[in-house]
Amino acid sequence: LIKETDQYGWALIHYAAYYNQYQQIYVLLEIDPTASNIVDKDRKMTALHLAAARGLARANERIISLAAKCYELVDDRGWNFFIMQWSFFFN
Repeated sequence: LIKETDQYGWALIHYAAYYNQYQQIYVLLEIDPTASNIVDKDRKMTALHLAAARGLARANERIISLAAKCYELVDDRGWNFFIMQWSFFFN
């Protein structure tokens, strides 16, 4: 169930990250740390990308602390977590 996606390619972790539900992120990643690697259909964004794009530091911290390797993943533009975070703060 954790890796099931909807019509947009979003899994539970995408919604938890988008809405800064860091406690739910903790539960999901404790059960399956690889859930952080799920990308959406349109822009190939992970939950970490979504949280970074919205400037959600607590969600970002929670994802990285439980699934450190996911920060290396890139979206369809080739942007990783760091670029996405930078884009939020300087736009």
